[in-house]
Amino acid sequence: MSTLARALAGSWSLVSYLTCGDDGTIDYPLGKDAVGLLVYSPDAHMSGHLMRSGREPFRTQRTQPVARSGTDAEIRRAFDDIFGYGGSYTVDEERSEVHHHLQVCVIPGWEGRTLSRFVDLSDDGAALTLTTGPRVTGGVRQRAELRWRRPARGNRG
Repeated sequence: MSTLARALAGSWSLVSYLTCGDDGTIDYPLGKDAVGLLVYSPDAHMSGHLMRSGREPFRTQRTQPVARSGTDAEIRRAFDDIFGYGGSYTVDEERSEVHHHLQVCVIPGWEGRTLSRFVDLSDDGAALTLTTGPRVTGGVRQRAELRWRRPARGNRG
């Protein structure tokens, strides 16, 4: 296991998720209080989930594990308020990058993609910042920045 992979291994809680535009705009796609969990396993698998904090439950609760519930509007809002995927990962020590190889994803059709993130570890390995390469969204070139922190031992929230 590489040094970078060893440093990433374990679980991480989201501190913030924001996008920074080349035009100076800063946006919080899931709100300033978004929550998330990122897990890197020692056997090179990973899973990451982000969601808007304080999501409202569906009015019609599920009665079975895979039965549909919620109105079309509730389902749309729920889909818009969460993002997640899982698969394997590889690291590039020289470039300080992690590559997420998607096997499952909330967004249909993203399976098989590889998403690359620049890695910055600080605070003796207790803080992690993952940054995307530039992309154009709404005509503005921007990068996404996800800040993570190791959860306190025994913290379930």
